[in-house]
Amino acid sequence: MTGRKVARRFLKTRVTIALYRATAVRESARFAFREVLSRPGRIGEYRLRAGGRCVVRHRSPDMEIFHELVFGDVYVPPADATPALEGLTAPRVLDLGANIGLYGLLARRLWPEARIEGFEPDPDNRELLERCVALNGAGATWTVVPAFAGAHDGQVEFLAGAHSMSRRALPTDREQVIAVPAIDVMPRLESTDVLKVDIEGAEWELLEDERLRSSAVRAIALEYHGASDGDPHGRAEALLTAAGFRTRTVHREDAIGVGLIWGWREVVGE
Repeated sequence: MTGRKVARRFLKTRVTIALYRATAVRESARFAFREVLSRPGRIGEYRLRAGGRCVVRHRSPDMEIFHELVFGDVYVPPADATPALEGLTAPRVLDLGANIGLYGLLARRLWPEARIEGFEPDPDNRELLERCVALNGAGATWTVVPAFAGAHDGQVEFLAGAHSMSRRALPTDREQVIAVPAIDVMPRLESTDVLKVDIEGAEWELLEDERLRSSAVRAIALEYHGASDGDPHGRAEALLTAAGFRTRTVHREDAIGVGLIWGWREVVGE
C-alpha cells in the first residue's frame, strides 16, 4: 500500500469518527472541523443534544472520555442497581477523578436535582471542569474540590498535564510532577449516595479502607487500574463484596489490567 493510500485511509477513519462524535452536539459542523483540522488541544464549548454544555480539548484524550460518557452507557447504573437508587430524587454524588466534567453532566441528566462534589487535582483538567460547571449554571449544586482524593490528609506528588491519564506520580516520574493537597475522602462517604471512582490506580487505598464497609454509599462505579497481586479484576470484586456490595462487571481489559465494575447495596427500609 502506498503512503498516499495509507494517509487517505487514516484520514477517512479520523473524519468518520469525528463526524460521528459531532452528532452528539448542536454545533456539529464546528466540532467536526476542529476535531479534524485544528491544532491538538484546541478548546471548544458545545451544547450536548442530550442536555447540558461541555468543554473539551480537541484531538486529545478528552475525545475518548467524550465518546465513553456521551455514547456509551458504562456509567449508567445497571438495571440490577435500580432498587438501590429508587426514591433518590436528589442523590449526593461524589465524583473522584472528575476530569473535565463529563461524568458530572451525565449525573445531572440521570438525576437533575443531584448534588455533586467533584475532586480534580490536575490544574489543566480543573480549569475546564470549572468552566463546565459555570456554563451549566450549576455552581449551587455542583462543587469542585482542587485536591487529590485519598484515604489520608496531606500532600502528594502528582503527574499533571496528562489529560485523563493524570495520576499520582511514580518514583520514576521526573517531568510535570507537582505537589497537590490530598484530602481524606472517607468521611464524605458517610453522606454519599452514588460514588464514581476513576483515579488512575489510587483507588486501591480507598477500597482497602475499612470505612468503606460502614459508609452510606448505595452504588459505586469503579474503574480499576492494575494491582500488585496480578489480578486487579478479582481483587476489585473481592474488596467491593467485602464492603457489602453486589457487583456487575461492565467491561474489563485483562491485557492492561483495567476495567469498570458497578457495585450496589440492597436497601432495607428507609
